[in-house]
Amino acid sequence: MWHPTAHKTMQPNGGKKEMNVELYDNPRCIVFNDIFDDKTNKAILDEAIKNKRFFTLGEIGSGKAGTVEKDFRSNMSCNYDKLYKNRRKKSALLSAIAGLFQNNTEFSEIVSCAGYPFCDFIGTTTYETRVSRYGDKGQKYKWHVDRLGANRSRRISVVYHFFKTPIKFTGGELVLSNGLICDGKLLAGRTPYKFPPKNNRMFVFAATTPHCVNSTSSPREWADGRFSLNCWVGFR
Repeated sequence: MWHPTAHKTMQPNGGKKEMNVELYDNPRCIVFNDIFDDKTNKAILDEAIKNKRFFTLGEIGSGKAGTVEKDFRSNMSCNYDKLYKNRRKKSALLSAIAGLFQNNTEFSEIVSCAGYPFCDFIGTTTYETRVSRYGDKGQKYKWHVDRLGANRSRRISVVYHFFKTPIKFTGGELVLSNGLICDGKLLAGRTPYKFPPKNNRMFVFAATTPHCVNSTSSPREWADGRFSLNCWVGFR
């Protein structure tokens, strides 16, 4: 059984809702529990449910950018940057993320003090936003990293989980490792961190951190799946 190396509950200035934070090491990952208020969390989920028709099979970018390989990644995804181009404020999710990144000084301070590459967060100039939906008959995403080579636009990865509670799907754990990966397999490294799905929880880790999403099964109803934001923060 693994445990966080540190746990801290912070009270932001002005009497705002407490920010509950966990820190994991090797690989380093910052976890924010209940990051948004209930109203915002519900609006983000309702939006993803409403946008069902815009979701397509997820693509992979491990040297084959823009391709669909269902054996490697079998979930559905939607590019919110394109969907809400020139109208980002109309999106509950994009508005919440912009507010968190740009206006929440507590969030920025916590991320920026966690060492490299997190210390670059305050100076970053761009981020990509996509939403994924896992479920049906065992959708998954094998071991991969979000950044290969000198890709400056993907320095830090942010993953946010949101879905109906009580949960109607099974599986869907986010798994992180400090190991070596190849062709979707973990070859070597320590026993990885396995995070069971929890609504309204956010993960921040280096974009070079190997990670995967375990097989996820759900009822056929779209709204009963496992939804997540995948956001990559970096420089233009």
